[in-house]
Amino acid sequence: MKVVILSGDSVNPKPLTDQQEEAERPPPPLVSVIIPTYKHENYIAQALQSVLDQRTAFAVEILVGEDCSPDGTLERIKAVMEANPGRITLHAYPKNMGGHENFEFLWTRCQGKYIAWLEGDDFWTDPYKLQKQADCLEQDDSLTFCFHNAIALNQETQALGPVYPDFGDEPRRVGFKTFLFLNRAHTCSVMYRAGIVPGFPSWIYALPIGDWPMHIMHAIQGDALYIPDCMATYRMHHGGLWSHQSHAHHLEGAITVLQAVRDNIGAEYYPDTTKAVIVTKADLTLFQSGHGHGGVAQVLEDYKSRWSHEGHREAGQTQRHHDGSTIATLSDFAVALDEVFAALMLSEAAKADEHSRLQLIEASRGYRVLRAYAGLFELPLVRPFMLILRGGAKLTFRALGSIRRLAAPRR
Repeated sequence: MKVVILSGDSVNPKPLTDQQEEAERPPPPLVSVIIPTYKHENYIAQALQSVLDQRTAFAVEILVGEDCSPDGTLERIKAVMEANPGRITLHAYPKNMGGHENFEFLWTRCQGKYIAWLEGDDFWTDPYKLQKQADCLEQDDSLTFCFHNAIALNQETQALGPVYPDFGDEPRRVGFKTFLFLNRAHTCSVMYRAGIVPGFPSWIYALPIGDWPMHIMHAIQGDALYIPDCMATYRMHHGGLWSHQSHAHHLEGAITVLQAVRDNIGAEYYPDTTKAVIVTKADLTLFQSGHGHGGVAQVLEDYKSRWSHEGHREAGQTQRHHDGSTIATLSDFAVALDEVFAALMLSEAAKADEHSRLQLIEASRGYRVLRAYAGLFELPLVRPFMLILRGGAKLTFRALGSIRRLAAPRR
């Protein structure tokens, strides 16, 4: 594909000597910033200015991919370039490439040791963001990327919040499993170490989002660092490719992403990625059954609060549900969910190849959903409570049905 490459550099008509060329040559960038953009005419100038305002002790290259927008995005970019000559390299495509293709085109042309990613409708709010993140990666070669808090902006109402992921007030290292159950890092918050993932694998092109798989592929090569500072704003608007979609659509997309990750990143990760698929399917089922956005984690938290409030702490105390079933202590409820998830693991095993099937069957033994949810809260798991669901085509539906019954409000 022919790509028109525009640059803000002025042309010097006089030939330069070798010494002059060496003196004129800019230092190599430590950080590359990639900005894929499409139909962002109302936002792109703010995004670009937030990058230009960065204060660093090192060179930064800014690569913009304008994906043949039908609005005035290209003109807005050119206006910013004219006001800031030599600072932005623009790749303006003669026809629309698509979001993933635009990203990979920019990604493979980065010269920096580190790569920061900013969509054309988001913007950075801390002028020292790039310096802080590069310092973190420079100080610890074992980190594959770092990310920070970002705050959402509802473009329609101008309401701010929430801050995400909000892991607390202290920096912390996080591993591969942290990124399995949710996309824990906004695109506008990440800085990757270049060279760990050379480009988009072909299987990502069919997925609804590309940043989450990229986080996971980096995280399996080494830890990431969470930085508590809030240094970016994630804009939510009707033109957004992801932010304007419904919660059910997000969960369905997450299942698609996790299944693709499971099938492509390596057999050693199969049990963990399958658990993530199962939990997300359960979250979707609970949401569709009217239990809100919280999913399995919220159901467990609700039951924890209910039992704590009503004083049902002794092993012999029971609580009868409208369907006639009895739950003896919160621990029994947790064990019941464990059995459901173990059954779902076996259901997934039935569809896997022989090696993965053995891994899943082993993982289903003694599986604990609370542990899978990264220690949501500590509970003593006392004894099996509900019947163990066995194979067959109806296994998954029966297991998810059990979740619905257990989560049903008490009458």
